[in-house]
Amino acid sequence: MHSEGDIINDFYNLKGLHISERKKNFCKLLKVSANPVLLSIKPRNFLEKIFYLDILIYYRKTDKLLEILQEGNGVFTSRILKEKWFIQDVFQQKNETDIVNIFLPTLSCSLRGKVLLKMAVSLTEEKMDKIIELVIERYGVNLAQQVLFSCSEDMIRKIINNYDIDLDPVFRISRKRIQ
Repeated sequence: MHSEGDIINDFYNLKGLHISERKKNFCKLLKVSANPVLLSIKPRNFLEKIFYLDILIYYRKTDKLLEILQEGNGVFTSRILKEKWFIQDVFQQKNETDIVNIFLPTLSCSLRGKVLLKMAVSLTEEKMDKIIELVIERYGVNLAQQVLFSCSEDMIRKIINNYDIDLDPVFRISRKRIQ
């Protein structure tokens, strides 16, 4: 069994000439360290930051992952958003008003859309109905239109009727792809 100091030292001195070799050694180290001692490391370079992110994902540290998501680094956010459990764990318990009025404004426009799309496939229809209503109030119907498919049928009808959304361009594009 390795001591905590050995595990941290092994992390900083991962062997391997290529990234794939270092990744393989990192995965072995992650499996060897039964306790979350690796959470105490301070990454010194980009590769170590990626491995640190993998550690946070492995141990499901949602608070720290949420902070990293809000920083907006494209590489890190895509890795975080690939984890379906993350969206469910963080946003299923959160109040819809807090999600829309406190969390979403901290994200860039493009990241806001990506997070909403992930929420749309991860959260329940009822929760998405409430979120979409609040998104329309705060950001307008254009952002909500992207995730309209996640709402209940009644909500979709209500939004289409109230905001005069034209779905014809969407159908035209899909018809072109089929032909």
